[in-house]
Amino acid sequence: MRYLFLTYGAPGSGKSTFIQNNHLEKYTVATDNVRELAGSFQTRLEADELNGYAIASANETFVWQTVYKMVEHRMQAGITTFVDLITFIRILVDRV
Repeated sequence: MRYLFLTYGAPGSGKSTFIQNNHLEKYTVATDNVRELAGSFQTRLEADELNGYAIASANETFVWQTVYKMVEHRMQAGITTFVDLITFIRILVDRV
């Protein structure tokens, strides 16, 4: 049976820590990981809540399309999936 769990909340609220502490990484699609792989983080000179990094909005469409496809594939295959989000995205639930 497939299950979809969404972790969402403010940056630094413990979503990724919860996933790591419970050894759920292999079940997790993390938007920040997809952004990192897509080259979506830009280094900033001033420190901010993202530890000196900012999200480059130019890649966001690609990032979300990739996340949707990964989650859709896992759900169709019956694989339990956690999605690590900064905010809740209703369209993700509607598409899966």
